[in-house]
Amino acid sequence: MQEAVLQARTLDHPQPLAFALLFEIFAHLARRSPRDVQKTYEQLAVVCHAHGIAQEVQWAAPLCGRALLELGEVKRGLRVLEEGLAAHTITRSALLRPFYFVLLAGALLRVKEYERAQRALDDARAVAASTSQHAYASELHRLQAELLTLTGNRDGAERSYREAFTTANAQGALWLELRAARAFANFLAAAGRVDEARSVLQPTLERITEGRATLDYVYADGLLRTLQ
Repeated sequence: MQEAVLQARTLDHPQPLAFALLFEIFAHLARRSPRDVQKTYEQLAVVCHAHGIAQEVQWAAPLCGRALLELGEVKRGLRVLEEGLAAHTITRSALLRPFYFVLLAGALLRVKEYERAQRALDDARAVAASTSQHAYASELHRLQAELLTLTGNRDGAERSYREAFTTANAQGALWLELRAARAFANFLAAAGRVDEARSVLQPTLERITEGRATLDYVYADGLLRTLQ
């Protein structure tokens, strides 16, 4: 993405640059680098406002909101995320809406608004079903499992954790599989099922050859070490 941004800056047209900066923000969010999300969003906002481009900056707003939440600005981050989700370019985007509802559900879980989190997951599920956009199905199942755990439905939570893991694995989405495996292993370990937890997490970690400095990998590796 950094190479894409560099090449876009050489062009005498702002639209490719705005598009590249938007996807750089997606990459930073996936790497759980909220300060880089903010920094790139500021660059994107300058480009979009200078050239009257609405779409990319509106698409990026919920991502910035989630970054603010990760930085501890919970109320402001949630407000920015919800306002961004209501933007016209997002409400009409079949591609992005399931992802943003998943982001919103995760944010609502952080602030313990469980009923609203469930509604956001239901919205994500409904939009994904109507548009066939299932790229973040694993994250949807993982968050559903977390919500069920928090509300005391451990049997339902285990089913959802397994579905999150198997979905990511079937899609070949190794990053999402790592997130699902760590969450599921943590769930199993908390129930005293340490051997099962290790058998879920270890094979996924062993397949990862890049990105070992990212927080998702570091947290998963740390959990596996406690399971030895």
